[in-house]
Amino acid sequence: MLPIPESTEGLTKLLRSKSITPAQIVDIASRFDELDLYFPNKNIFIIELIDDRWNDQKLTKFKQDFKIWKLYNDFFSSLTDATIQKKLLKDLKFIPHLLATLNLVDFNISEFLEELKRTCILVNSLIKIEVSLDNAISILGKTLGLIQQTNYSHEDLIYEIIHLTDISNTVTVSTKASKWYCNELLLPTIKHFVKFGSNVTILSELLSRFLFDALIDPVKQLEEFVRTTNTSLEPADCVLLFEKSIYFLSKENFLKLEKIFVIITSIQKQLAPLLLNKLSVSKKTMSQEFLNELFNETIKNPVYDIEFWSLILHILNLDVEIGIEHFEQLIELISERKDVDPVFVENVWSRLIQCFVDAREYSGFLEKIRNYCTTHKKSSLFLLEEPGYSSKISRNVAILSTTQLKTIISSLIHEILASFMVHEESALILKLTLKGLTKLSYISLPELKPVVAKVFDVSAEHPPRLWEIWYLAMEIYDDIVPLNSLETIDDQISVFLPLKSKSKELFYYFFKLREYKDYNILPIVDEFLDFLRKSNEEAQKAALKDVFTKWCSLVNFTFPREALDILTGILVSGSNVELLGVIFEDDYIFEEPKIMFSLVQKLSELFESEIALSQIIQIPLQCINKNTRVALLNNVSSKEKITKLDTMLMGYLLENPTFKSHVETQMDYLYSMLSRTETLLTYENIAVEKVWQNHLNQMKEKGSITFIQESEKIIVNGMKECPDDTIYFQLAFLALKVCDSNALDSLKASFIQNCLKKLPCIVNNIRLLTWLLRVLYYTFKKDYSCIPKENSLLQNISALQKSIKPEDPSEDKDLKTSSFLLYSVLFNDKPEFLYAHYMVLRSDGIESDGILSAIEHSVKMCNLAQFNEVFANIVFSMSTCDLLFNEAILELYAMQIKHLTKNNSVGSHLFVKSISELYTNCENFRNARKPILQVLDAIQSLLISKQWLFSQYCVEMLFPMCLKIVLIMTKGAQTNDDIFICTNKIISNIFLAHGVKLSNRHHLVNSFLCASIELIADCENTGLSSLSAKSLSRLIINFVEPGINSSHNFSKKNALSSTIGLQKKLLRKYVPIILINYIHLSIFSQFGASAKKELAISMYSIFDLLSQAELNMVIGALDNAGRQYLRNLYSDYKKVGKWDSTV
Repeated sequence: MLPIPESTEGLTKLLRSKSITPAQIVDIASRFDELDLYFPNKNIFIIELIDDRWNDQKLTKFKQDFKIWKLYNDFFSSLTDATIQKKLLKDLKFIPHLLATLNLVDFNISEFLEELKRTCILVNSLIKIEVSLDNAISILGKTLGLIQQTNYSHEDLIYEIIHLTDISNTVTVSTKASKWYCNELLLPTIKHFVKFGSNVTILSELLSRFLFDALIDPVKQLEEFVRTTNTSLEPADCVLLFEKSIYFLSKENFLKLEKIFVIITSIQKQLAPLLLNKLSVSKKTMSQEFLNELFNETIKNPVYDIEFWSLILHILNLDVEIGIEHFEQLIELISERKDVDPVFVENVWSRLIQCFVDAREYSGFLEKIRNYCTTHKKSSLFLLEEPGYSSKISRNVAILSTTQLKTIISSLIHEILASFMVHEESALILKLTLKGLTKLSYISLPELKPVVAKVFDVSAEHPPRLWEIWYLAMEIYDDIVPLNSLETIDDQISVFLPLKSKSKELFYYFFKLREYKDYNILPIVDEFLDFLRKSNEEAQKAALKDVFTKWCSLVNFTFPREALDILTGILVSGSNVELLGVIFEDDYIFEEPKIMFSLVQKLSELFESEIALSQIIQIPLQCINKNTRVALLNNVSSKEKITKLDTMLMGYLLENPTFKSHVETQMDYLYSMLSRTETLLTYENIAVEKVWQNHLNQMKEKGSITFIQESEKIIVNGMKECPDDTIYFQLAFLALKVCDSNALDSLKASFIQNCLKKLPCIVNNIRLLTWLLRVLYYTFKKDYSCIPKENSLLQNISALQKSIKPEDPSEDKDLKTSSFLLYSVLFNDKPEFLYAHYMVLRSDGIESDGILSAIEHSVKMCNLAQFNEVFANIVFSMSTCDLLFNEAILELYAMQIKHLTKNNSVGSHLFVKSISELYTNCENFRNARKPILQVLDAIQSLLISKQWLFSQYCVEMLFPMCLKIVLIMTKGAQTNDDIFICTNKIISNIFLAHGVKLSNRHHLVNSFLCASIELIADCENTGLSSLSAKSLSRLIINFVEPGINSSHNFSKKNALSSTIGLQKKLLRKYVPIILINYIHLSIFSQFGASAKKELAISMYSIFDLLSQAELNMVIGALDNAGRQYLRNLYSDYKKVGKWDSTV
């Protein structure tokens, strides 16, 4: 440590010496208060000393050391005389010093930037410094360069630098100034945007002014910029630069945009697809000549990588004419690469079709594809046959006009009629066209019927493709089949049966004919079953799905029993059984008795298959006859290992008891089944519970009485004689669980006695001990009278807990949970004791789901005095409780407020106090996200169900509370829609049920809504998506459209209309600020596209409310950009958002 002179003169001489270092000056200055020296102006002395060192450009260490900057700021801030402060600043050559420093700083950058901000604030508050434009650009550029080396955006510092240099007030920008901007500031700006986002709007404004001003040639400037900085430009930098170019250049400047595209891709060629995508999203484009040249160059030198395919897709997306012009080239590309790059090829095919759709040339596409397939039949028919390609053709048929469809269908039919052999490609296109007609409106279909009917004019001697076309025509029109087709069914079958190759549509044709006329369908059925057996897996599934979803009634009525068994056998074989999930979506299948009988039989035979069992559970019990249920219960219960699904199925079947299966009649068998379950010591077994429940429900029946008495005897003896066999204990517990009478009181007494006797003997079996404590809890909770009166139970449990230390953390948690649950019934009259235990357990990692229900049960049992005492403790703990217990506090609070009653006046006052405490201390609950959501959800519900809880004061407090919670919870989290939406629901319920309390409190609503819009605008930092925007939009609509519940009086219709009218008139004065705020944020912030779309809907509701006077007020409050935005928004409103009373 440097020795300090004992005199003021010596000290000042030391400080002025040339050899003293910055660190030594800082050290001495920090010890000024300890010195016993008379040094009246020591602060000014130090400031002047630093000014002197800073003015000397050779003394670089004084510029680099952030501690010198901090010392300067601290001492300068301590001065109170503004005149002295201004004089000291004028003595400092601040701009040369700052420029030099920004070039020198290379360590402790974050600390330096923080001190620089403080210095700039001091300077800006006292004097105005003249800074040349070149220096201003350099200072801001170098500052951004330093910020880039940190992990924080330092927005405040950027604004202070801009204020210091006054760069934002530059009136005109010359070419020279633009060049200097590109040299010094453009790259740091781009990198800042890439790393921290575009939140600093002034940087975007400077970019627009210095690079894209009307007097500046951005192409020339960017050419030089890229040439000199290409080694520093990362791909993300290039993408952002192009995005900004798109944004700032108008649609008429696409030639400049093309040149910028070429400049960027010259150094980052792989970015071409991404840049085109950005262009497409922005709704801007480039010239067709440029895109055409780019397309030709890409096709000419193909690489077939992801960039190649992406580039093709984006070019087609930007200009549909290119797709139409290069149709054949693209089809050749698709044909050549379909087996190598199937995913990319299908995307190109879809995009090519969309080109014709967008250009309204789809009829031309059908003509082109037919001609191409006629010329290149072998290589191109897959486009019309394979579903992945052909479905995209039929999908767009509905966009054609009725006239176009008539022409196309007539032309294709005429071609078929004119030839002895059906042209393959013409028949395929006709087939796809008819498939597409199914999506046509019912209004248009009748006009096409005469044209479509001509397909039946073709002789049946034509190839099978024609039957497929006939079937499709019959699918569209029910009464289109001509009489001669029905009269020649036998002839058609005779032609059909010898065919070697048959498609499923051919069978569907004959199925369809059966709906018109009764004929011998058995040959078709046999052929169809043979077709299914020979089909591959994919074709088999497609045919089975169609048959059971379209033809189930026909199959049920016409298929013989043997054929049905074969059909259902194929359906449940292999992976086909998964189709049942789709088939069962339509309940009509369950109304076909023959199909269901055969299907249930086939599924029952597969009782070893989990998939089969899961499908049986989907079948209504009425479709499963008693004998089948008995057999299925016996088969499943006899399995070597009983799974959870087996248990679920047996429980489902036992909902309609048979009293004939083994598990329903023999306790020994039930014991055996339970012992073979894959999970023992559980708290539920639906199969065992249903057996007991069914017998208990018919206690008057002799068979049930016998079963209960014999079973009770077996279980009691088993617990007594075989205390180590837990199956008997499980059987007893499951029986008691479903018994709501005193029928099993003797079993209950024996069960409790044996459990208590067993507890001390199972110290080493943590799992069994946990289970026993839990089942005792369930039993005592069901019947408090069976709790032992003596204290031995508590003493035993306490002794056990002291002697047991589980090594497995999960076992330890389970044991603590079970112990607490049992305590909750033993101490149900001491809620404060249970609350304390709950909080400790939650802080120890025990989940609330397992123990909160016990607390809630205890709360229901306690009297008002006990209720209010624990409620008061919870409320006042919000401000004083340790952070460890925050989640528990909120969970208990959310649970308890649900049980407030109207006669509890003390509780009502405490509730209002609790809202105040929550508002004041919600910062403490930042990390308790889930409990906060529970609290908000509870308040939201209470606003409707218990309106008397909410006083005027309480309702008003909810607005700032909700906003504060959102602000706190959105810091640092990635997604916050849940919190935001929950608070919006609270405010919405206030509008709905407490609107009268807001009649003169519109400032509260406006403040909340405007702040909420700002949060969505700042989505990058708040983590709010379009879901939040949609929620807020609904809230705004609810606000500006007052409903019945918010009216004062709704006893008479006229009075109601009058009240709502007055409310709307009053609202007109207050809602314009919401609209103005939205417009301002839309211009200066980056709303997400989907979020802006959602919010625009609510702005339309505001337009519905406003009169011309209020609109004029809005216009007067906006600047030129705002007025232009308002005009566009109002134009959209008149097109799509305006309420039309005639609709």
